[in-house]
Amino acid sequence: MQKALQKLAQFPAHPGGVNAVALALNSALVATGGQDNKTCIWSIRKLQEKSTPMMTLLGHSSPVTCVAFDQTEARVASGNVGGGLRVWDISAGKSIKIFSAGIHHQAVSCLNFNANGQHLTTGSNDMSVKVWDMRHKQVVQSYKIHSNNVNTALFSPDGKYLFTGGEDGICNVVDLGEGKVVKQFSHDGPINTIALHPLDLIMATGSSDRTSKVYDLSSFQIVASIPMDSTKIRSLQFCGDDGDVLCTGSEEAIKFWRWEKECNLQIQGNPNNYNSNINYNVMRKISRQYCSRARSKLLNLGKAEMVKFKKLIIPD
Repeated sequence: MQKALQKLAQFPAHPGGVNAVALALNSALVATGGQDNKTCIWSIRKLQEKSTPMMTLLGHSSPVTCVAFDQTEARVASGNVGGGLRVWDISAGKSIKIFSAGIHHQAVSCLNFNANGQHLTTGSNDMSVKVWDMRHKQVVQSYKIHSNNVNTALFSPDGKYLFTGGEDGICNVVDLGEGKVVKQFSHDGPINTIALHPLDLIMATGSSDRTSKVYDLSSFQIVASIPMDSTKIRSLQFCGDDGDVLCTGSEEAIKFWRWEKECNLQIQGNPNNYNSNINYNVMRKISRQYCSRARSKLLNLGKAEMVKFKKLIIPD
């Protein structure tokens, strides 16, 4: 039986509308950005029907379009419709960095910190993606790699790569050391969201074409596809202890998908063209080789057929 989601609280957050929400789970905080030009910080533990923010951060001159916490959850960044960018110290309740040089010419549509918090990436409706040095308050890399609005941008966990997706249906993989795009993937509609697996070189993309695709970044090959949703995919998140569940959010529903355990794998060099049914979990792979139960032989995952997802039923 599926578990029902229970609403904990509902309350007005910003007059005119809420444009962005970010969670800081360790410190139980929520950051919101709104049409009122404000960035607000809320305590999850104190949310009530008539809740008020624990902190209201002022300084933007236009509506706030995106917010993001750094890894320490001590800072939050916010971008606005005018292309402005600010970083706030939550404990001090004030803006500690205001980026004025090299700012975007149109709305900042997305932003994310890298793992050590020393760099920040932003994407914009001006079709550019920028990487900012937090210490020197300046742009260190700028890319014009989309032909339309940029919807999402995030760093790889090791900080060596940048992944971007846009209205043009293109997902770019940027090698930050080389300063260039090394791979592109595509959808038939705008790419709205990108998620990276927490343990492995796996990336998922979600699109307005109502599909999600999963790629192996070690080979830059598509390894899985998710059945078409009824509406556009707005968000993606790997979850579970080992990231073996993918959560997809559309305009109508939140769905959970688990990798199929069974996959037909053709043994290379077998004169009988024998197909062996093996068990594996691609999310927990340590290497790219797996053992076939039928032949006790190491096989390369690259020989496998495309993996399929199945709907995950959450038990009581």
